Amino acid sequence: GSTAYNATSSVTLKGYGTIRGRAGYAIGKFLPYAQVGLAIGRLRYQTTGTSTSGGTTSTILDDGNTDAWRAGVEAGVGVDVALTSNIFLRGENEYVAFGKMGNIMTSLNTVRAGLGVRF
Repeated sequence: GSTAYNATSSVTLKGYGTIRGRAGYAIGKFLPYAQVGLAIGRLRYQTTGTSTSGGTTSTILDDGNTDAWRAGVEAGVGVDVALTSNIFLRGENEYVAFGKMGNIMTSLNTVRAGLGVRF
């Protein structure tokens, strides 16, 4: 007979934080920059697998954690644009990748825009 395997994984990001360094170069009213850093995330993950053979289904994998902490890396690019001498507009793209949980790799890509004031 034949055997069928089925597996399902899910990840929920409960929260994360980063510590990063940033370097840029001012070109007129523009300040393009790159950033790199470390990340720490709190995640929930679950993987379940089953095997079905001859009409009988068996659980072959059940792995998970409702409160897993994982370290990761962060990298991004952005640009600040001076609107006035003390007000600037910022656009940024950040990529964060966390360490493996079981066989699951988790990453996220965030795009941000903001308005800032220099004192």
